[in-house]
Amino acid sequence: MANFLDLPSTGGGNLGGGRPSSGLGNAAAGFGGALAGGAAAEFLQNRPSNALPGEGGLAGGPDLGRPGQPGARPDNSLPGAGNRPDLGRPGQPDLGRPGRPDIGQPGRPDVGRPGRPDLGQPGRPDLGRPGGPGDQVQNLPSRIADQGQWQNWRQEHRGEIGDWWQNHWGDYGDWFGDRWWNDNHVNWPYYPGFGYWAWAAWAPLAGWVDYGWTDPVYYNYGDNVYYEDGSVYYGDQPVCTEAEYIQQAEAIVQSAPETTPAAKDWMPLGVFAITQDGKPTGADPTMFLQLAVSKQGIINGTFQNTATNTVKAVEGMVDKQTQRAAWTAKDELRPLMEVGIVNLTQDSTPALIHFPDNSTQRCLLVRLEKPGTAPKSATSK
Repeated sequence: MANFLDLPSTGGGNLGGGRPSSGLGNAAAGFGGALAGGAAAEFLQNRPSNALPGEGGLAGGPDLGRPGQPGARPDNSLPGAGNRPDLGRPGQPDLGRPGRPDIGQPGRPDVGRPGRPDLGQPGRPDLGRPGGPGDQVQNLPSRIADQGQWQNWRQEHRGEIGDWWQNHWGDYGDWFGDRWWNDNHVNWPYYPGFGYWAWAAWAPLAGWVDYGWTDPVYYNYGDNVYYEDGSVYYGDQPVCTEAEYIQQAEAIVQSAPETTPAAKDWMPLGVFAITQDGKPTGADPTMFLQLAVSKQGIINGTFQNTATNTVKAVEGMVDKQTQRAAWTAKDELRPLMEVGIVNLTQDSTPALIHFPDNSTQRCLLVRLEKPGTAPKSATSK
């Protein structure tokens, strides 16, 4: 089966082993050398009354939620915005809430799709997870023992990829120009001037998606969400089996409505490089993801693999109760990516990839700046 990551069809999709040319391990073996009231008012302030998110710059107003940029808000001004040091804040009240309804509860019939029958939850298959928690580069979603070291690695990843992008973006042509879309046979209904590279902070994002969200729910894989002994934990409480967690993500993707949102209903979430989560290898990224979210919670965008000259449309959904965002290539089931929607307001965040053999690996999404813009200050790295 074709898949949007262009990964080999055999094996467990291991992102754990290092390769000098890619840093994304065995999953890259086939490359031959390369791999979503008050909040709405806040969103519109200081903008023309007819402005759309991402038009002429940032989603959420000038420099909203971006550390190191002129006009940036203080770190405590918006939940989920600013220079948050740990992408998950496991000690923050109400983050995790293992008893929260509908977060990973086995037997949940709908997972965001009213009237949709339960997925059945058959006997847990052999997930065949390659590698192990003791690996130096641990890309399994297991709990990370040394959070301080891992956070340093993530900061280093973000800095290295940011520097690489500043030096090499000119090598990649006009991403998201008119001809780019036509040449790659992707047709998303964005409005003219849509700012593909723009980002969103939590408050404007929560006001844009019509779900009534107030507090964000972080999914910091390896920290407050992790796999252990066949179960998925949120905080210190098991919430479901590994197989059930994948089924829930698949149900979220399939819950997207058939109707197409209006062009003005889309908010850009930005462009990310997909890389391994662990000790940086110095390898150049070759996998990139552009995402947007509609007012109805629909996710869409594009995936491209510059090593194989592959571009695919991606689509998915954000679950109202759990705030899990999941997507895959259009009309495909695997690989399936997921992350907490608030995590996509960060400059970098871990994400999960569920492979065709039901194995799961953790990767790192690193936000890319719009080509030609000034790099962020060193203090924001």
